[in-house]
Amino acid sequence: MTREINGVGYFSVSETAKLVGCSRVSIWRWAKAGAIPKGRLFRDSERLFTKEEVEEINNYYNRIESTPQLNLFNNMKNIIGSDD
Repeated sequence: MTREINGVGYFSVSETAKLVGCSRVSIWRWAKAGAIPKGRLFRDSERLFTKEEVEEINNYYNRIESTPQLNLFNNMKNIIGSDD
């Protein structure tokens, strides 16, 4: 479930990994390497990503996969709604 801070929805590393279809370790490794957004640190302990950052992470994941796979990111509309 997303966390809302000042009217903006955020996803944890675990939620982001689940939506994208990769491991939490991959998220940390890619962020450390500068390949994906680093997100924001919440209360000095929890890394959070905006919807737009999750989309960037998903795009990165799909670029590095040799064959595109259907992943949980496609269900994001059911979790947070659509801006369409």
